[in-house]
Amino acid sequence: YNIAQVLTAPVLALATNSPMLFGKRLWSETRVALFQQSVDTRVTSDHIRDRSPRVTFGNGWLKNSIIDMYKEDIVRFRVMLMSDAEEDVMDLVDKGVTPKLSSLMVHNSTVYRWNRPCYGISPNGKPHLRIENRALPSGPSVLDEVANAAFWLGMMNSFGDHYPDLTSRMEFDNAKGNFVSAARNGLETEFKWIKGKKIGACELIKKELLPIAREGLEKAKIDKKDIDRYLGVIEARNESSQTGARWIVDSHSALMKEGTREEACIALTAAMARNEKAKIPIHEWELATMESMGEWSPHSMLVEEFMTTDIFTVHEDDIPELVADIMNWQGIKYLPVEDVKGLLTGLISYKIMLNYYSKKSKEKKGKDLTVKDLMISDPMVVNPEATVVDALRLMKRNKVDCLPVVKNKKLVGVITEGNFLNITSTILNNIAKKDALKISG
Repeated sequence: YNIAQVLTAPVLALATNSPMLFGKRLWSETRVALFQQSVDTRVTSDHIRDRSPRVTFGNGWLKNSIIDMYKEDIVRFRVMLMSDAEEDVMDLVDKGVTPKLSSLMVHNSTVYRWNRPCYGISPNGKPHLRIENRALPSGPSVLDEVANAAFWLGMMNSFGDHYPDLTSRMEFDNAKGNFVSAARNGLETEFKWIKGKKIGACELIKKELLPIAREGLEKAKIDKKDIDRYLGVIEARNESSQTGARWIVDSHSALMKEGTREEACIALTAAMARNEKAKIPIHEWELATMESMGEWSPHSMLVEEFMTTDIFTVHEDDIPELVADIMNWQGIKYLPVEDVKGLLTGLISYKIMLNYYSKKSKEKKGKDLTVKDLMISDPMVVNPEATVVDALRLMKRNKVDCLPVVKNKKLVGVITEGNFLNITSTILNNIAKKDALKISG
């Protein structure tokens, strides 16, 4: 189990595959942080008190047996789920019958260790203990996923031969820190390894871990062709430094220069599906392009897919000069007005600012005003789930060029005539591509 804890970080660094969430770039393996946060049952307090989350890498080396870990989970975590456990465990043991230990298994299922020890009964009726490695992501291809498993299992089968006294040569906090760093940075991680040695992920995998993995698979009498195939994938991925996470980030950055956020996501998904179906390992994938979308044509485009979310705002008590500077510096024509809670209170436009400065110039010494005195206090708004057709109709009917996008009274974005130019460009490009295909056909 301790070996599994140490090896999880370098394997994860090589297998990262979820660097984005809701269009935002986060960790190389965002799933690790997301899952811990989403099921965190801890509460805050006025004092700095250590509380272990249910999703955890652990708190220290396992020193005696797996029983110690089960005991720790019982004392640390309250029971969340109940089971109808009717078996008399000790009576079954006395009779030579393997108990199911259903209560233990149910409680263990509510404590999510990234390397989780699990008790079970095999089909032959014999009890077993197993380690479930839950840190490894899926994909991006079946070949990559099997290669990850081969790399992991090979090392697990031979690493102890090289480091029989592992826990005395490595601090647990370093193993835990390596895990978090690998989830954040992937193959760009620098590990604090055995005896405190600092080494980059790619170098560690190439020089030390791949030979150990090969040795472990040979020890398990795995066919040499299979060893070469799967560890060859690992070696090539490590050499190219192109993990699933790196491919997604690089592809998305390139796609966003050509089109919208929705187009980028569709192109990414289409390219993933095509490459996986072709059984191509990730290190051989070309970056996704807009052509990956094929004949996709938007038919129900939503405001949230095209709206601008990186918006600049002002408050009611700001001075007009600040508004003018922001518009000038950022090259924008509209500024939503919001309060400290993010609630929309108004909208101010460049036309309003022109009128303000025109009057001030004529009066030579104008009255001191604030944004509240100038803004449109009840601007037309649209919901992010509305279609772009609805938004366009609303803008034409009310003769406005900008709609703040509001959900639950809070400002989440804006959609302007500039966004509609992008939408038009998207539609025209798709029409042009279809026509070109028909002509070439």
